[in-house]
Amino acid sequence: MLGPITFRQLIDPTPEELEATAQVAVAAFHGDEFTKCCLGGNWDLSPAEQRALINAQQIGGENWVACDGDKIVAFAGWYGPGRTLFDSPEQEAAGWNEFVEQMPARLHAWWMDEFLPQYDATVDEALGQGIKQSIWHLQLLATHPDYQRRGIGEALVKHKERLIAQAGDCSLMCLESEDFKNCELYKKWGWDVKGNRHFETLWGEFDLRAQAKIPAA
Repeated sequence: MLGPITFRQLIDPTPEELEATAQVAVAAFHGDEFTKCCLGGNWDLSPAEQRALINAQQIGGENWVACDGDKIVAFAGWYGPGRTLFDSPEQEAAGWNEFVEQMPARLHAWWMDEFLPQYDATVDEALGQGIKQSIWHLQLLATHPDYQRRGIGEALVKHKERLIAQAGDCSLMCLESEDFKNCELYKKWGWDVKGNRHFETLWGEFDLRAQAKIPAA
């Protein structure tokens, strides 16, 4: 039986808390087509990728977690105005460099020469040049499979959205979705699709959608 779910921002987290958060992402994204492409089809790389993302968010942004008792069951990673993923050596050193070292050459080439440049171009075309860096950005949202379809992810996102709206210093939020079902879910939550790009890789294909929403209290 599901107990009361509580939300909190990770402040000065322990290594165990960060690892628990990463493992939620590993479980949540296993089998996902976009994640498979990012890993070059090698699921053994998933923990390294998720640690890189979550550790970077902890340094440059915010990690918000949903807990069942003391157990982390979902999280949302956000970047505020002026910050983005891997925008500093400190973020890169917290796990990204280690992930890069584990990439085969052709996967590394895809990330650097195709995916990241086209990712940024898609968002700029959808929102306007530099807009993403000036607003709140939902970088990552994941719920452990055992806790999905219970409204936890939606509640976690809306918790932070209310705080953004109450602060009154940001008129727009954005995110990127790659899974069609997730895109439709975000649309139900009020996030409009502003742009889309189709990616074909050696390991599969996916659509990257830029979505945006005016924060509401």
